[in-house]
Amino acid sequence: MSDKETEKTSVIETEIKESAETEKEKKTEDETFSRPKPQKFSEMDLGQKIQFLRDYYLIKVLIVVAILLVAGWLIHDIVQNKKIVYSGAGVGVDVSESGSEFLQNGFIDYLGDDYSKKKVGYGDNVLLVPTSSEYNDSSVEMAFFSQIEGDMFQFLLITKEKYEYFMPYEIFIDLNELNNFANYSQNEILYNAQGNPEAIKLTDEMKDKLGARQNEVYLCFSNRNDHRELNEKMLDYLFS
Repeated sequence: MSDKETEKTSVIETEIKESAETEKEKKTEDETFSRPKPQKFSEMDLGQKIQFLRDYYLIKVLIVVAILLVAGWLIHDIVQNKKIVYSGAGVGVDVSESGSEFLQNGFIDYLGDDYSKKKVGYGDNVLLVPTSSEYNDSSVEMAFFSQIEGDMFQFLLITKEKYEYFMPYEIFIDLNELNNFANYSQNEILYNAQGNPEAIKLTDEMKDKLGARQNEVYLCFSNRNDHRELNEKMLDYLFS
């Protein structure tokens, strides 16, 4: 190929390249001008505003609200739990509404002014526990022990059957540790395998006052932490 032909070919290639670039730029401009401009929020009608907020903000708002609700609940729960100084529950024992009130606000009143801003809790039969004669559910049993180990309950109203089931696990205090136990030792007592007293039977009068439907109800205390002072006061409250 001669130099003249080579030069001509080069010129043609350059023109083709420039034409392609011009066409590409024109196409880009056309797309830009044909693309609708985003509408200002102030120019939207009510339906468009609602849809816009749903599309761009609803999920974020819901997440923030959920976080605030959880945080608020946790703070409320912490504040409430700080006020609770003593808690009990029924293990196979149901008490009436007035009986539950007697164990909570009645006991706080009995404790006097030092406890006026405190709270006593009672969960009526909240501890679902297995017994050897009924069923053996390990998950329920673990739930029971986790509550005891976590010191969620300090005093328990319990049936004889359930006491005997849990007695080998050594979760109850020796009542001899309470300075005032001797005052009530004439009541029927349940003993552990070592012969130590761990549960004391409520009188019929007290059982009726609590509205307990079970024939025999005993009082015992968890040994997971030292609540001796309140344990002694509860013993006096229920037996004096």
